[in-house]
Amino acid sequence: MFRPGFVQPQDGVVSRTPLYRAAYAVTGPLIPLLKRLAPNAFNDNREIGRAMIAIAASGADSHILTARQISAQATP
Repeated sequence: MFRPGFVQPQDGVVSRTPLYRAAYAVTGPLIPLLKRLAPNAFNDNREIGRAMIAIAASGADSHILTARQISAQATP
C-alpha cells in the first residue's frame, strides 16, 4: 500500500475535485520551499509511477510504503 505525503501534480495533471484544485493553486508557489523544509513528505506523480513500476518488477520490503520509501524506490 502506498502512503504518499503531499502529491505534487506534474505534466499538466489537474484534479477533478474543486477543493484540491484550489489547494494546489494556493500551495503551488510554496512547494519548493516546503520540499526543502520537509523533503520526505512530498512525492510527485512521476515519482509514484516510477516506484510502482520498480515494486511491481522486484517487490518491496514492506506492505506499507511511506513517502520516503516511495522516493527511495523511484530512484534508479
